Amino acid sequence: MNSQEFLKFQAERYEFVHQQIILYSRYLKRDPRQGEILHDKEKATSTQLQARLDNIAREHGDAYIDGVQPVVDALKARYFDSSWNWVRQDALLMSYNILYSRLTTVDRAITARCIAIMDHANPNLIKFGQELLDSCRGVVGQLPLYKDVTFPTAPRSEITEKGNIVYSEVNRENVRKLEAYVEEMASADQISGSVNIQEGPG
Repeated sequence: MNSQEFLKFQAERYEFVHQQIILYSRYLKRDPRQGEILHDKEKATSTQLQARLDNIAREHGDAYIDGVQPVVDALKARYFDSSWNWVRQDALLMSYNILYSRLTTVDRAITARCIAIMDHANPNLIKFGQELLDSCRGVVGQLPLYKDVTFPTAPRSEITEKGNIVYSEVNRENVRKLEAYVEEMASADQISGSVNIQEGPG
């Protein structure tokens, strides 16, 4: 067998294998050119994207392209969402303004604030609002009661550099509730408070 006969035999062998591949592809309902078709699509997309990048480079220059490259690893990105806290604060402020009759006119600013609260609503806000409504329902029909929710204070006197005595009320240290205030007042061996004397230039 000479070289020409060998090449002819090899070509016939390749053609036979190619026909077998087409036959099996039809049996499996597969397109034998599917890879080529996908390659052509990807090549067209890559060419289109490259053309757009070239247009940007011609318009703004390489300095702009280099300047907009990412410098932070996406895996190290941290996302902070404190809207749940702010929306609760906004809802609480609006509720108190309504309860104390401070909110008398519904204008565009109030409407925008309501829309912002609705946009950031979450299950915690719904639960918070439900607890507030339940508390209000529990006191409907009852007489108003006075509840002191301020911090217990203590008197403090200061002498300024000019010799003036300045009196003020300050929060008691380590006393946050009225029970602790009563215990402190009932204790005879403790004297709370301090004297702050500022000496002026002699």
